[in-house]
Amino acid sequence: MSRAISFDYSRIMSLSHPEITVLDFDGTYAQQPELCARYEHRWIDFHALRQTSRYCSEASFRAIQRALPSGDATPITLIGSGNYHYAALARIARLTRPFTLVLFDHHTDCYESALPGLLSCGSWIRHAFLNLSLLAHAVVIGPPADATRQVPPELRQRIHFVSELPTTTPERLWSTIPTDDVYLSIDKDVFSPALVRTDWDQGDFTLDSVEPFIHSLTDSHHICGADICGERPADPLEALRPDVHDAIAHNEHANERLLDALLGAS
Repeated sequence: MSRAISFDYSRIMSLSHPEITVLDFDGTYAQQPELCARYEHRWIDFHALRQTSRYCSEASFRAIQRALPSGDATPITLIGSGNYHYAALARIARLTRPFTLVLFDHHTDCYESALPGLLSCGSWIRHAFLNLSLLAHAVVIGPPADATRQVPPELRQRIHFVSELPTTTPERLWSTIPTDDVYLSIDKDVFSPALVRTDWDQGDFTLDSVEPFIHSLTDSHHICGADICGERPADPLEALRPDVHDAIAHNEHANERLLDALLGAS
């Protein structure tokens, strides 16, 4: 088990058991040793699980659900590449009270899968609204306006899309949330390529602009869970290339800042 850092629990509404669960689909976190050393974590190896990249078979999704720790003792999950963002659905399916999903993402993740009925990284929010009665509302921050217009009308009625971070206070945005409980999901492709390097097209948000919104959300609502994805997968030989090594270092630094914002590290 890795070394823990000190947390200021008084800033955290519900992340009172801050153990982190790492879902190792693609080996990306093994390439981030400082991240793994700073935070206590539980490691779940999914390398042998097939039919998981971008699209997930029903059998593989059930295997992911069974492997997750029981209850809410590990509310923060690191997922890996955005190809596996659908794993957030396995986490929120366990929630037992009405909740709002808050998602920072350059994509809406609301579309029908290209393979009808098959869960994908681009359809998991649609699946969530179709299958989870406790999901009351969603706030999706970061997709371009033209992408949000392509979301089916029945979903647009239940989702508040925000293409740019508001110039008003974060509290004004969070005042639209109708539930006490919030699940926060962050895909790092919402950030500028100058800050992180993912394997998807990216937005232009900065960590400095997003962190106040995270702090405000953890102060004002009961955070029933959170996840982070958006790593840049690389095999061991590729990771030796200077540009790839630099991309991994950028992602590791961003992960640490996001975790510290969530946990209120002192």
